[in-house]
Amino acid sequence: MEAKLLSASSPPSFVVHVATKFSRPSFVLTSLTREFPVFKLQSVHASSNPIVSKTTKVRNSLIRQEDNIIFSLVERAQYCYNENTYDPEAFSMDGFHGSLVGRYTNSDEHPFFPDDLPDHVLPPSEYPQQKKEMMAIGNYISTAVCDTICLQALSKRIHYGKYVAECKYRASPYDYEAAIREQDRDRLMNLLMNLLTYPLVEESIKKRVEIKTMTYGQVVKDDVLKDDERDPVYRIKPSLVANIYGDWIMPLTKEVQVEYLLRRLDLDRLQGN
Repeated sequence: MEAKLLSASSPPSFVVHVATKFSRPSFVLTSLTREFPVFKLQSVHASSNPIVSKTTKVRNSLIRQEDNIIFSLVERAQYCYNENTYDPEAFSMDGFHGSLVGRYTNSDEHPFFPDDLPDHVLPPSEYPQQKKEMMAIGNYISTAVCDTICLQALSKRIHYGKYVAECKYRASPYDYEAAIREQDRDRLMNLLMNLLTYPLVEESIKKRVEIKTMTYGQVVKDDVLKDDERDPVYRIKPSLVANIYGDWIMPLTKEVQVEYLLRRLDLDRLQGN
C-alpha cells in the first residue's frame, strides 16, 4: 500500500534517529527545498473524499520518481567505482588534504553563475601533472556529480514516506492514535504494512522497476533496421535496480513512515487541533 498518501504540504522538520538492523546513521526528515513545507492539516472529513485525490497524487509522484532514480543510476553506471573520489589519502599534494571533488574544474561542466563560485581549493594551473594522473585513473569529478544526483533522487523517494504515512493516517486516524500515544513502533509498522497485501505490492513495485530499467537502460544497436537475435545488453543490470528498491529504498521508506507517525499527534497539538 505504498501508494496511499497525500500531496499537501508537510510538517516542521525534525531529526530522525534510526537504529535498526540496517545500521543506518541518523538523518533529518527534510525535503529537497530550502524550507521544509508545513502540512496544512484539515479535517479528514473536509470534503466528500479528500483522501482519494491526494493518495492518487502521491502514487503518481512515487511512480515518476522511479524514472528519476533509474535514469540517475544508468548515468552513474558509465563510470567505475572510483573509490579514490572520496579518499582524502588517495593523492598527496603540498598544501592540500582532502578528497578530489570539484564539479566546475571539469572541462565539460559550466556553471550558471561563474562569478559566484568559491575559489578553487586546487587551482588547475598549479597541479598539471596531478590533473593528468587524476584523469588517467578515473573520472572522479564526474563520478562525484553522478553520485550526488543519485543520492538526491534516492533521498527524495525515501523521505516521501512522510507523505505516504500522512495519507494512511488521514484515511483511518483512530487506528493509529493508540499506537502513537504508546510510541509502539512495531504496532505502527504492522498497521502501515497491512501484512496481508503489502508483500504483493512490494513485489509489484520491484517488477515494475526492473521492467523500466530494461527499457531505459538497454543499449540500442547502431543498425536498428538489421535483424539481430542476440540477447539485449543493458547499461545497468535491471535486477540490481529492483534489488536496490527491495533492500534499501522501501525498507528505509518504512522507517521514515514510522518515525513520522510517532510525532504525528504532536503536529495536531502544535496547530491547535
